[in-house]
Amino acid sequence: MRALFIGFFAFCATSNANADWQYTKWGMSIQQVLDASKGLARELSGKEKEGKSNRNFFITFAIAPYATGDFTFDVHFRSKPGRAVLDEVYLESLEPGRYQDILLSLTTKYGNSPNLSAVDNGAMGSSQTTTWTTKEESISLKRRTSIIGVGVSITYAPKLSGAGL
Repeated sequence: MRALFIGFFAFCATSNANADWQYTKWGMSIQQVLDASKGLARELSGKEKEGKSNRNFFITFAIAPYATGDFTFDVHFRSKPGRAVLDEVYLESLEPGRYQDILLSLTTKYGNSPNLSAVDNGAMGSSQTTTWTTKEESISLKRRTSIIGVGVSITYAPKLSGAGL
């Protein structure tokens, strides 16, 4: 358990004070994200892009694998509709059973969340979201439960300023 914690803490620590994620910076173009990934990210198109996007809220323009310690994720690089720049990084856990480990690691990194586990119980399932806010970014951990299974994700996004994104 200690190795798990240390590995994930190292992952969390890579989000620097500029609120960028790993090799990307907020506002990068699609091509800049692809170039910065050094071949890890691939651009999406057609049905795959449509399936990983919600055209009213976000467009997933590229995905990449990501592993840290013994955690594995699919990373979705997203923009807001009408923009072609990086506005959000969405990490989909490939191990949704690790929710408590991820929550512990993020709580250790960012402290107790002032928005502790908002719960939404809908007809088709429920979701639980815990959000942390730093000086530059917002980090949300979400657990979704439905009749088809459980999903766990982490979303990194820059905090909105007066200029907005």
